[in-house]
Amino acid sequence: MIVGLNTKRQRPGNVICLVALMLTVLLGMAGYAVDGGMILTQKRTIQATADACAMAGACYFYQNYQSYNSTTLSTQRTAAAGEAAKVAVANGFLTTTGGSTTSGTSVIYKKGTTTAGDCTVTVNYPPNISNNSIYNNGTGTSPSYEMYLADGVIEVVVDYYQASYFTKIWGYNNIHLTGRAVARGNFVSPKLGVLILDYTAGSSLWEAGGGSAGGITVTGGNFVVDSNASSAVVVSGGATITAPEFDITGGTTASSSQLVGTVLTGLHPTPDPFAYLQATATSTYNSLTSTSSVAGSGTSADPYVFQTGKTYTDTPNFNKNPTYIKFVRGSGDTTGMLGFNLGSNGKFDASNCVISGSDVCVYLNTGKFTIQGNSSVMCASFDSSGATSGTFSGLTSGALKGFTFWQPSSNDNVMSFEGNSNFALSGTVYAPGALIDVGGNGTLANMGSQFVGRMMKGHGNGNITINYNGGEKAKTRVLSLIE
Repeated sequence: MIVGLNTKRQRPGNVICLVALMLTVLLGMAGYAVDGGMILTQKRTIQATADACAMAGACYFYQNYQSYNSTTLSTQRTAAAGEAAKVAVANGFLTTTGGSTTSGTSVIYKKGTTTAGDCTVTVNYPPNISNNSIYNNGTGTSPSYEMYLADGVIEVVVDYYQASYFTKIWGYNNIHLTGRAVARGNFVSPKLGVLILDYTAGSSLWEAGGGSAGGITVTGGNFVVDSNASSAVVVSGGATITAPEFDITGGTTASSSQLVGTVLTGLHPTPDPFAYLQATATSTYNSLTSTSSVAGSGTSADPYVFQTGKTYTDTPNFNKNPTYIKFVRGSGDTTGMLGFNLGSNGKFDASNCVISGSDVCVYLNTGKFTIQGNSSVMCASFDSSGATSGTFSGLTSGALKGFTFWQPSSNDNVMSFEGNSNFALSGTVYAPGALIDVGGNGTLANMGSQFVGRMMKGHGNGNITINYNGGEKAKTRVLSLIE
């Protein structure tokens, strides 16, 4: 028996349906590939636009932070949103920076509604984030920079409707795409009571005080030691160092009874937050008029008077007990800076002196600054009888706002603040190339708001207090995307 082949013909309609189905699938796959590629490209563009818009708003805060006190939050929000909208217009997502609406903390710009090519740009200031701070509000995490949501932090959300093409056959018409970014622009005081900058030195913070009362206390700000040495912090004798938090790049040999507060070791390095101001400070110093003439005789009724706007190349012999010294604003001076250029071996030795000054920055280009002794006093003012009042304080305006003492990194002479008497000092003491020597046998309750130095040594049987919350601090700049 011969078995033959089945030669029955397929129906033409079935073949056509099969081919049509295959073409539909292939077309759909091609559509997903083409539309998917376009969506991916547009998504990247939307995110880049959100980033740029947020940075534009942050730049507004960065440039105008000094005027915050004179403007309302809503005014700041509207102005920053306007800058963000300009970028959205430039990138084609909006047609105009006008016609915005406000809802709570949001400023909303719309181009169309929900059809292809339509876009909504929402600017939130402060951002719509539930937590009231997003980086560090001093609760025991590092590094020590406050970042509150109402502090120059802005959020931008871009909602865009992308047209579909091939995928319409699957029912996809307009595809909703979103980009979001958060940026910050401001000048803020880093939450540093003390910052020690020497990255390799052992004992870069050394407290050698004796007695149960000896040591250093920092209130309100953290104690940051950027040395990577295993013995970056050393405490000897009966002294203690107290702070809300210790941020140490390396390690410490101090016990828990010698370092009182949260101690964190092995952290990432902390850069100098004020390094960007060195050129400004040097330029300001170079603009001062050089002189060696000092008015006065050093009595309380006729004190030695040093004027801002001048650099002094010599100082009188402060041989009275006590000697009275005033740092005052020079006539017509706008810098607020008072300079000393005393040579490699010269010094401003204010031992047993009463020094008054406010709204000034002392720049020690060369030479050594020392104030020590049983009668040493720093204050805002004194009268003809010698009675003192107020707090010696730093600049209240300008790029160097908050600085009380500035010693450039080229000057590595020890800066000494010692004594057993009264110190009423606020502001930032900055000596990035020098050892800062602090101590005494008395209780010095107001030894400045912030100290930044290469190294620090504490000694004596008394306790000194650096009060971060006690006065104007220097500010560092922040301008970056944070989400």
